[in-house]
Amino acid sequence: MKFRKINITGKIYSVPPHIQRIVSNKTRGWQVRYGNRPHPLLSDHVNIADGTEKAFKKAIHELIQRMNKYPSPTPLKNKSQTNKKTKLPDGIHGPFWVPRINRINEECHYTVDTPIFGLGKAKVKHIYIGTTTTYTEQRRMAKLKVAIEVRNKAKEVYHTAANNSKYELARLLEKMI
Repeated sequence: MKFRKINITGKIYSVPPHIQRIVSNKTRGWQVRYGNRPHPLLSDHVNIADGTEKAFKKAIHELIQRMNKYPSPTPLKNKSQTNKKTKLPDGIHGPFWVPRINRINEECHYTVDTPIFGLGKAKVKHIYIGTTTTYTEQRRMAKLKVAIEVRNKAKEVYHTAANNSKYELARLLEKMI
C-alpha cells in the first residue's frame, strides 16, 4: 500500500489512500473518501496538536467501517456506455478486419480489454475469428462468447485482487489505531 507522509506542526503522519487532509481558512481536518457520499470531514477543532491526532484516528476508524460496508472501488464499468455504436459488452471491440503480412486474405478478430489490478491500464487480447475464406456468422458468434468469457474472467481476477488489497489495507489500518 502507498501511504503518503504529511507533516503537521512537526509531527509526521502516514496517511493511507482514501483519507485526505483538508485545510482552508475556516476548517482543518481529515476527510474520508471511500464509498458513497457524504464523505465525512473529521475536524481538528481548536487544539491543532491534540485535535489532529484524534481526528486522524477517527478518520482511520471511519475508513475501516466504510471498507467493511462498501465494495472495493474500481474503475471498471458495469454496463456499456449509451453512446457505444455496437451492442457488444463493455471492454470488447470489433470484429476487426486486418490485412495479414505476405498473405492474400485478411484476418478477423475481436479485441478484449483485460484489466490488471495495480497496473492502471488494461492489456489487450485478440480473439481470432478467421480469415475472409474461413469466416462464418456461427464462428463469429462462438468467438464472441469466448471474448465475453475472457473479459468476465479478467474482471473476476481484478475484483479478487482489489478485495485482497482492501483487506490488506484494513489490517494495516487496524494496527495504526
